[in-house]
Parts: sequence; C-alpha cells; structure tokens
Amino acid sequence: MMSLPNILTISRIALTVFFMIFLFSAGALSKYIALFLFITASITDLLDGRLARQRGQISNFGIIMDPVADKVLVLSAFFSFAYLRLVSLWMVLLIAVREAAITGIRLFALSSDQALPASRSGKHKTVSQIVSILAILLFLCVRETVVAYKGVFPAALGEPIRIGISYMMFVTVALTLFSGVRFLIRNRDTVSVMDGLIKSAATVCGIGYIPKVPGLMGSAVGLAIWFFMRETGAAYLVVAFMVTLSGFLVCGKAEKALREKDSQRIVIDETSGMLIVLAGIRGPVSIAIVLFVLFRLLDMTKPGWFGLIQRAPGSIGVMGDDIAVAVFINVCARLYLMLTSGITA
Repeated sequence: MMSLPNILTISRIALTVFFMIFLFSAGALSKYIALFLFITASITDLLDGRLARQRGQISNFGIIMDPVADKVLVLSAFFSFAYLRLVSLWMVLLIAVREAAITGIRLFALSSDQALPASRSGKHKTVSQIVSILAILLFLCVRETVVAYKGVFPAALGEPIRIGISYMMFVTVALTLFSGVRFLIRNRDTVSVMDGLIKSAATVCGIGYIPKVPGLMGSAVGLAIWFFMRETGAAYLVVAFMVTLSGFLVCGKAEKALREKDSQRIVIDETSGMLIVLAGIRGPVSIAIVLFVLFRLLDMTKPGWFGLIQRAPGSIGVMGDDIAVAVFINVCARLYLMLTSGITA
C-alpha cells in the first residue's frame, strides 16, 4: 500500500493537470479555482517530505518523484503563462533548462548514494518562482473579475502590470540561473557533472524514473511541448531538432551509465519521437491525442522493420526506432489531413 507522503507527491502531479484545465478555461471562477489548486499543490510539496521524515516513510520512490513533481508543477505554470503571452518564452526555456539539468544531477547523485542538500540560493530561487506564479495568477483573477463586471480590463492598468510581471520574471530568471551556477561550483568535486547532465537529458529531467509508465510520460512531455509551442513555427522545429540531437549525443553514454541496453529510464527518444510526430501539425488537440495514442501503440509493438532498427548499437538503436515510427506517423497524418480537412502547416 502506498504511503501518505507518496500519495501527496502523486497528487501534486494530478493537481497540476486540473490546475492547467481551469487556467485555460474561460471566466473568473476558473482562474480562482486554478489559483486554489496551485496553492494546494504547493502545500503538498511542504507536507510530503516532512511527513516522510516524521513517520519514517522515506522511500526511493519519494526521493525520486518529489523533485520531479515539483518541476512538473512549476514548469507547467510557467509554460502556461508563456502560452497566454504573459511572460516571454525565452525566460521560461532558461528556467526549464536549469531545472532539468540540476534535477538530473541530483537524481544521478542519489543513484550513487550521494545527497546534495539545497543551498540558500536554491531556496531563494524557489521562493521567487512561487511568488512570481502566485502574482501572475492573482493578476489573472483580478483581470477576469473586472472583465466580468465591466466588460473590459482598463489598458491603463494592464500595461503597467505587464511591465511589473516582466521585471519580476527577470529577477526570477536571474536567481534561477545564479543558484544553478552556484550549485555546479559547490558540487564540482562531489559528483560528475557531465554524468549527471547525461542522465538528466536521457531521462528528461528524471521523468524516466517514474515507475510503470516512463515511456508514456516521456511521450507526454513531447505532447505538452507541442501544445505550448504549436503556434511558434520555426521555434518548435528548433526545439524538436535540439531534443533529437541531444538524444543521439547522450543515449549511448546513458546506456553505459545505467548498464542496460535501451533502458526504460531513457525516455528522450519518446519525447523526440512525439515532437517529430506533431511537427507541422496545427489541427485541434483531439488530432494530437489520436497521434499520441498511435505513436505509443507502434512504439511499444514495433512491427516489421521498426523493431530491426532497435537492434542497432548505442544511440542509433535507442533513437532510430522511435524516429522511424514518428516520421511514418507524421507523413501519414499530413496526407490524411490534406485529403480531408487540409489542416497542416
């Protein structure tokens, strides 16, 4: 039976899903519910670790999933704000890269029985991120409330608030990057930074450590990136290319580090594959979900020559089968959409 601390950790991921649903729903009530859900999810972050220590229920699952759930919550909020054009995408990407790298290094250290404690600058970073998210959510609540009663939000108020959000985000990004650099300097002799970064990239910020469904979650990351970047055109293609290139660079080395051929913990291939599946697809989310399911089915069964590619050594075997499946699905989807509704890039 799962312990209460682990239930709280898993609930944080579930709350994140509902948080995003209400955040993107229309109306002031939805925004207030989103704010409430974010605060509730943040409280579970305070409680799960404390309860685990008090009850003697510290587990490997909790050690791995707690930081992953934290990043899922915070990055989901920031990417949602970028999609709503409340913050700049480049700021969110810098935060995401830092969080992915440092979380990966921490998980690598834990796998070697090395605990890397949080520093004061890291705690300041976390506070600044939470404060920024809460401030933006409060702004959305106020804006929707004013619109509900007056029909429009005054531009004289909106522009200064947006400027204030930009300055606040600059501070958050600066603290996030500063704490990351300090972390690397402080632990340069404690753990191999390069090995940590390789594992971080291969497991997509620790997503690969999620029990039972690591491949599903790795693919879900690709689906989420498409959702937030589907209107960005070339920027999406650059991200897809960088993720795929990173996969080829790290998967072979990650196999050696994990001592397992095409380890289930390596999920960057699923993320890359999903990004390729959805490249140039601008239809409704329902189409993306159908393609997501199709990709998962073919990736798990690997019929015909797809399975032969997986036998190749190193990164080619890990990445090649997913890319082949992804290209096949993308081409078929484009042909179908052209022949029916014509919804393509």
